[in-house]
Amino acid sequence: MLRMSGRLPGKLAAGLALSGLLLLAGGARAADSMQDRVAIEQLWAKYAVALDTADAELYASLFTADAYLEVDGKPYKGHAAIVGLIRDIRQKLGIDKVAPDAQGRRFGPIRHLLSNLSVELQGDHATSESYWTEIITNGKNAQGVGNPPSVLKMGRYEDELIKKNGKWLYNRRIISGDLQMPRPNLN
Repeated sequence: MLRMSGRLPGKLAAGLALSGLLLLAGGARAADSMQDRVAIEQLWAKYAVALDTADAELYASLFTADAYLEVDGKPYKGHAAIVGLIRDIRQKLGIDKVAPDAQGRRFGPIRHLLSNLSVELQGDHATSESYWTEIITNGKNAQGVGNPPSVLKMGRYEDELIKKNGKWLYNRRIISGDLQMPRPNLN
């Protein structure tokens, strides 16, 4: 039986203190988890801008030095290979001929839209899956008004991420395009 002397018995006080610490630790883990998810979402946003501007150095900086990137079955290993891929895209799209925006970026004719993001955190490692859609411009009409854009490609990202020095990076990214699939008969 507890005596009501204004003080809690030692074991009860210790138990309550430990419970409070565990609640604080759980809250800190939840906050860290939320911060990590926001940081990973920001990584995806930077990825889309780096790809839409074909900024090879920015794009490669989002990956670990020994990262593995696979695009529709074609592998690229490490920063040098990844930079080469993006420089090729930049050249093919003629991005250097485009006028820069106020921040000095040169956006090409394609925008990458990311959706259906799913992230599983495991400490300083994470896996994620998401969908992507490439929208491409269709130029201007005779009146100088932009024609409606169209879907160029769509597909899926499957990622393994690592947190290094407080920064989330792609360590492995598999990019699979889905538009080459045959159109289903839905009748």
